[in-house]
Amino acid sequence: MWTILMGYTLLFTVAHTKFVMEFNKLFKPCPRSSSSKPFPIDTSKMEIFLSEDDELTLNGELVFVSDLVSPVGFSFYTQKLEHGEWVPRPYSKRVLDMCSVVTSPMEIWYSITRHMNRTRCPFPKGHVERFDMVSLGTFGLDEFMEQMVGEWKIFAEMTLPSPLFMEVSCTMCQVSVVEH
Repeated sequence: MWTILMGYTLLFTVAHTKFVMEFNKLFKPCPRSSSSKPFPIDTSKMEIFLSEDDELTLNGELVFVSDLVSPVGFSFYTQKLEHGEWVPRPYSKRVLDMCSVVTSPMEIWYSITRHMNRTRCPFPKGHVERFDMVSLGTFGLDEFMEQMVGEWKIFAEMTLPSPLFMEVSCTMCQVSVVEH
């Protein structure tokens, strides 16, 4: 749900080993996506980076470019480059209606959504959520960074109701995790 600007690097230290997480590209449409529908949230003014105290920090704004009315299906999933092929990995989450769990403390996105001004659907087209240097912690990534070394793709899909059928929008970014 956010754009990572090219060139941002995140460092994690685990047992005196540093791991670097580089977000290689801005979010872009998913390859082989059957939908040409743009992602309903503009993340181009959002950035995430590592603060001086080694915590992920969110800064910028999310702009809703479409009305989001319940039910809004949401899923994210990952692929890792292994032996020259992109292989699905178990790091994923799928919900049938994001509107019903947007502020659930049990969900991975809660560290972001708890800072939003509006936390209930519908989210009208044009609505803006601003984040001013919000600390997100480490998402617990420092506990398993050694297992994450490699090239990754992170996908986010939203399924929106329309008069005749459900429309799916997908965006993705590539991430490199290296031992430094």
